[in-house]
Amino acid sequence: MGVDRLSVDYETIQREAEVNRIMYQTLVSRMRETNISSSLDNANARVLDRAAMAIDPYWPNYILFFGAGIIGGGILGLGVAFIIAYLDDRVKSAFDIETVIGVPLLGIISEVKNLPTNEKAQIVNSSMENQASEGFRALHSALKLNSESKVAQCIMITSTVPGEGKSFISSNLAFTFASHGERTLLVDCDLRLPNIAKSLELNNELGLIDYCYEKVSFEDIIKTDEKTGLDVVSTGGRANNPSQILSSGKIEEFFQTARTKYSRIIVDTPPISAVSDSLLILPLMDGVLYILSRMKFCEKKGDDFIDLDRRIRMIDT
Repeated sequence: MGVDRLSVDYETIQREAEVNRIMYQTLVSRMRETNISSSLDNANARVLDRAAMAIDPYWPNYILFFGAGIIGGGILGLGVAFIIAYLDDRVKSAFDIETVIGVPLLGIISEVKNLPTNEKAQIVNSSMENQASEGFRALHSALKLNSESKVAQCIMITSTVPGEGKSFISSNLAFTFASHGERTLLVDCDLRLPNIAKSLELNNELGLIDYCYEKVSFEDIIKTDEKTGLDVVSTGGRANNPSQILSSGKIEEFFQTARTKYSRIIVDTPPISAVSDSLLILPLMDGVLYILSRMKFCEKKGDDFIDLDRRIRMIDT
């Protein structure tokens, strides 16, 4: 009976030993498999260089960023500059006028300041402003070299708006032609706001208006500058109906008579943007000098450019 009791304990211990032996064999088998796998993976690998700590950070790359910033900024700046220059249609120089309005620029007269009106009107004779005088000589040369203006006998001078210097150009250009030995006549056809007689300090009692009303003859309205030999025809006052006078047959008769006596006839007319008087005598002219003040021209925007271009092309036609 004692052996039977011990046999029960013995069988229990024997089963535990069998289980432990099976577990041990399983662990040994797995360990061998792991060693075989690791030996197969590392059989062809070996360490060449040991890793070391980097001196510079991998990110961010300041040199790359700095170079890309300079190149990108330069390209972007040039691109923006070209875009602005392409979109900006303002007139920045006198020669840009040719591009905007499509007519040739014959000359540039510098602005004359700090001079009374009578001295400005005869600045070519006084030579007080050498730069302006040289501008009128250059304009005279340009007119003489051009095949069309070279033979033009009657030249009308006008502008877009008042105050652009058309009377200043008219008087000095007439003096320039007279000083070069050409028999020249300066005619003031601005019957609304005459300025030639006042600027040249001439008597304005008899003039173009009196001739059109058949009160005086052609010779009676001629006023001669003894120093230069320039002949001047003033308006004779202001007209109440300038359009009727300028469209009458007496105006055509006046210019026909003037053509027989003078080689150059400079005609000062009102600005075409204010009134249409200049267009009435346009068929009687051989050419038109259009005066543009750079300051006033640069102030115009939008439709004013289109209107100015239309008027100039209409005069040119």
